[in-house]
Amino acid sequence: NGWFMDFDTRQAAYWPMLSGAMGHTYGNHNIWQMWQPGRDPISSARTPWREAVGHIGSTHVGYMRRFFEARPWTLLRPATDQFQGDNPEGPMHQRMAVAEDGSYLVAYAPYGTPLILDLGMIDASDRRAYWFDPRTGTAAEIRDLPPEGAHTFTPPGAPGRGNDWVLLVEDAAQGWDAPSGDLG
Repeated sequence: NGWFMDFDTRQAAYWPMLSGAMGHTYGNHNIWQMWQPGRDPISSARTPWREAVGHIGSTHVGYMRRFFEARPWTLLRPATDQFQGDNPEGPMHQRMAVAEDGSYLVAYAPYGTPLILDLGMIDASDRRAYWFDPRTGTAAEIRDLPPEGAHTFTPPGAPGRGNDWVLLVEDAAQGWDAPSGDLG
C-alpha cells in the first residue's frame, strides 16, 4: 500500500551493500521532517518522529551495520554473476560480494530461496559458514561443508517474502568471531 515494511528496508539495504555501495543510509519520512501532530506532513508522514525513531527498520539496519563492520567490508567486490544456476529476476534476485583477498563472501537471499555457489571463491582449506538472520541480528553456523566445489545453501524456513537470510562463508584461519548484529 505504498509503505515500506521491515522487509523492504532490509532488502533496500543489503542489495546495494553487496553491489559495490560504500555504505547505506536509513531514511524515514517521519524523522527527517521531525513530524508531529499539529504540523502539516510532507510526503505522507503519519507517525510522530519520536515514535518513528524506534521503528523496526532502524533496528534492522543497525544489525546490518554491525554485521558488515565485523569484517573488512571495504574489500567486498560484487560477485552476483558468480552464482551457479539461475538467479531469479525482480524482488527475489539474490546478491553476492566476495572479498578481493578471497577471505570471505556474503550472499543475500531476499526470499529465502537456495543459494548455489562455488566454495572455491574462498581461498582456504578450512571454511566456516553462517546463516545470519537480518531480523534478529543472530547467526547459526552451518556444519558439514564440502571441501570444495559447488554447494547449495538452503536458508532456514519456508521461502517467501520476509524470510530473507544472509549467508557468510569465510576462511576459518582468519579467526573472526561469529557474525552478530548485537547492538549492545
